[in-house]
Amino acid sequence: YGRAVDEARRLGVSQVLDGFNVDDRGDHRPGRQAAREQGVRSPLDELGFTKADVREAAKRRGLPIWDKPALACLSSRFPYGTAITRERLTRVATCERALR
Repeated sequence: YGRAVDEARRLGVSQVLDGFNVDDRGDHRPGRQAAREQGVRSPLDELGFTKADVREAAKRRGLPIWDKPALACLSSRFPYGTAITRERLTRVATCERALR
């Protein structure tokens, strides 16, 4: 999140937002603390939106991705406490592409 916030500042953008919603509250989200520390806001959560609410709003607005399946971040493939590096993420992405 630090890089995103730095880039936003460089571009003159005052807020960085994420897609965290009410349904995410029970999940283990290691990046959540980092987001908070960087001042990233979660408007969907702040307004009480669930994943179903987000999908319904997207459908009403005719967005073609309203029913797109959720995809976990590549870093979720690693045990908690593992250092996440570009090399490791690339290796996982390459393996997953080969399996599809």
